[in-house]
Amino acid sequence: IEEYARLLPAMMRDWRSAFASPDLPFLIVQLANFGAPAAQVQSHSWGALRDAQRRVAAADANAGLAVTIDIGDRFDIHPTQKSIVAQRLARIARRLIYGEAIIDSGPTPLSARRDREAVIVDFEHGPLVAYSAARPIAFELCDADRNCRFTDATIDGARAKIDARGSTPAFVRYCWGDSPICNLYNDSDLPAVPFEAAIER
Repeated sequence: IEEYARLLPAMMRDWRSAFASPDLPFLIVQLANFGAPAAQVQSHSWGALRDAQRRVAAADANAGLAVTIDIGDRFDIHPTQKSIVAQRLARIARRLIYGEAIIDSGPTPLSARRDREAVIVDFEHGPLVAYSAARPIAFELCDADRNCRFTDATIDGARAKIDARGSTPAFVRYCWGDSPICNLYNDSDLPAVPFEAAIER
């Protein structure tokens, strides 16, 4: 994962140099879900690679990230719903390249902090919407060694409140597994980006 996180921005710098275009935009398609959903937390998963893609895109003002965690196929590593990927990429291009004032991203974490017996995650690109349930699923809390557990959460506007009773978590994750079931979106029908974030004290 560390090598990928180093090579992706290096490739972007190389292409910008080769094309003599320091502001050349990059549209990154995040790794889609693949395989059977897991009933247990997955410690070694594609989640870390997705998070590397997220971090690279977030650190580059001329890059955008298309989240595809909801349109993969458990039996096909090359999922067929290409038209949805194209629509999400087109939204990013309209904002990034053509300057349109358009929402091109699902909810993206801004910060995570401890608040008594809860962890509060603030998002941009809200408000948050939970599909097919009263609350979002697929949140995990992890200790400093990244021993993680699923936990309950509620949403309020652009904020998620995650139950941290009886624990002292160091990290929060969302949709971390190879093929997680994720139901958190915004009102533009764009899925929240899978992520891991350190919890501020």
